[in-house]
Amino acid sequence: MCLSMISTLSPILIETSNLLNEGSTDTSSKRISFGNRAIRRVLKVRRWNWARLSHTLTVVDDTQEYDLSSEISDYNPNWGIYEVYMDDEKMTPIDYNQKENTTSDHFYLKPDGKTI
Repeated sequence: MCLSMISTLSPILIETSNLLNEGSTDTSSKRISFGNRAIRRVLKVRRWNWARLSHTLTVVDDTQEYDLSSEISDYNPNWGIYEVYMDDEKMTPIDYNQKENTTSDHFYLKPDGKTI
């Protein structure tokens, strides 16, 4: 497994060593750990199409807001929401600051990124 990671990270390690003006490519375990850490960060933060999850949120009359982090166990506030449907009709997202100027066919996320 380590050899696979090294060959995968090889171009990144070469580029990093070049940017840091190092005479040779540093493939130390510390540098590989930093590379792996960077890759995990990108996978965590980036909105990857293959990582989209579907969730049905049960809504209750007179409840206007829902905390998605408590409703969805693996909700990622860094990714937000891709799209919302209500009764099979796609809803339009609206900026939180415009929430007073909208109709019921729109949705917004609060600035906390987890409340819809």
